[in-house]
Amino acid sequence: MISAQTSLVVTTLGRFEVRRELDPISGGQWRRRKVWELFKLLLSADQHRLHREQIQEILWPASANERAASSFGKTLYLLRRALEPGLAAGYGSSSTYVILDHDILQLPPGSMSIDADLFEAATRQLQVRLRTRVAQTDSSQDHSALLDEFDQVIALYEGDFLPEDLYEDWTQKRRTRLQRMYCWLLENAAQIAIEGAMGTRACDYLQTLLEHNRTDEPAHHQLMLVYARLGRRSDALRQFQFLCEALHEDLHASPMPETVGLYRTIQEGQVPVDLAPGLRAVPSHNKEYML
Repeated sequence: MISAQTSLVVTTLGRFEVRRELDPISGGQWRRRKVWELFKLLLSADQHRLHREQIQEILWPASANERAASSFGKTLYLLRRALEPGLAAGYGSSSTYVILDHDILQLPPGSMSIDADLFEAATRQLQVRLRTRVAQTDSSQDHSALLDEFDQVIALYEGDFLPEDLYEDWTQKRRTRLQRMYCWLLENAAQIAIEGAMGTRACDYLQTLLEHNRTDEPAHHQLMLVYARLGRRSDALRQFQFLCEALHEDLHASPMPETVGLYRTIQEGQVPVDLAPGLRAVPSHNKEYML
């Protein structure tokens, strides 16, 4: 739970921005690369905690221990004052947002609002919800209400985690975890839509999933089937061609026999038309993602 007194709002999904009292932090100490790199490093770390030696090895790998320790101390000093301009002078001043305790540097829980944390927490709540859900007893209204919850969480994901730092090793673990959560949301939302006979809505989720990974054959397979069950036979056959092109161009591969079999079944008109059109489309960011 984020405190009502929280004044820092951190955006990491799709772009990096830190706002203090609604105004973006910029200029001054924030212009120094190592200052915001130190902050990003903590945003990427599990529980937003790292030992100072780990930090020194990552940010000052070529420096001797004594010099790296000095650089760490100066950078931490500048970061605290970039986030809290009113912080009292002196290295011993107590910071609200960045705490060093027994050589462990951390962002205290609840001290700021971080979009990636909110997205992860909301996704985990839905994962628990689905594990305890009995789909067979849900009504059409229940399916729709559950999908509305999924849409609210999906909307929190505005793009890759720290996209300006795609090639930094220390961002990879969290970025990959967040991407997988986003794909999990789309995959399960599509399945719930199918269970609720909301075919077009299922198509929206599957199409968005394929924007992130166009070689995802299970998603293509599912989308072909949904198109066919909606009576959109030409779209289903065209989706198979999209899959063939993506696999050939990106992986030098061909579709699995199961997908080829579905294609032939659709060609022969043997898939029953039993899905209704959907209601709303899931937001699509139209960006390239690396999975």
